[in-house]
Amino acid sequence: MRNFRDVMANPPEIATRAELLNRLSARDRPAPVRAPAPSLNERLEAVRATANHNEARIAILSRSLEEADGGLNHDFSQSSLKGRSRTDFEICR
Repeated sequence: MRNFRDVMANPPEIATRAELLNRLSARDRPAPVRAPAPSLNERLEAVRATANHNEARIAILSRSLEEADGGLNHDFSQSSLKGRSRTDFEICR
């Protein structure tokens, strides 16, 4: 059996949460680097692209909702006529 000094000279490798947290807190933190600011033209282009995308999406949504509304109105107006042809045929017989 090894004595105490031998064990303390080479401690066993046991993973503990305390050791992990200690090593994580001892890490070097990278210094923040300032990103270059976009030029005026780049900012205007970004605003213009966002506005164009928004307008295109508005057009798509408007068209879709108008088609759905037209379909609902058509179906509602036709629902009152459902079965009418059969009724008319039975009356004519």
